[in-house]
Amino acid sequence: MPRFIFRLQALLDQRSRAQRDEQLIVAALETERLDLQRRIHAHQWTIQQGKEELRDVLSPHDTGSVVVEAAHLHRCAAASVAIDRAARRLVLQLAGVHHKLEHARAQLLNADIQLKVVERLKTRQYERWRCAQDRREAIELDELATMRTGRRNGDQSC
Repeated sequence: MPRFIFRLQALLDQRSRAQRDEQLIVAALETERLDLQRRIHAHQWTIQQGKEELRDVLSPHDTGSVVVEAAHLHRCAAASVAIDRAARRLVLQLAGVHHKLEHARAQLLNADIQLKVVERLKTRQYERWRCAQDRREAIELDELATMRTGRRNGDQSC
């Protein structure tokens, strides 16, 4: 039985690879986005803890020396500023990743569309090929039936 051969299979394979490549790019950017968000949340948590610690240092209490508390206060403030700066850098990086991710998703959508176009073409060509095969088989069956009838009629005349 004849096999269907899609003449544009190389194009279909190339578009499938392009789609897979775009999926990998989107996945890598998603991973980077999630990592940046996790780090930002960790910085936010650290800043919150620092604020609570600072609140504890500034709250009135009977024990402890003023010098130790002042040094601790200075250390907390410096750490808070450094963490805040780092968090702001991460937010800027996250904005850049969001921009890249938006572009990568658009590229992936384009690759999906390009692949589907060729897949639809293959499906249509296969359907036409299948109809042509069915017609050929029907014609061959008709010819066989005609030949069989001819033989029967020829055998009866003798």
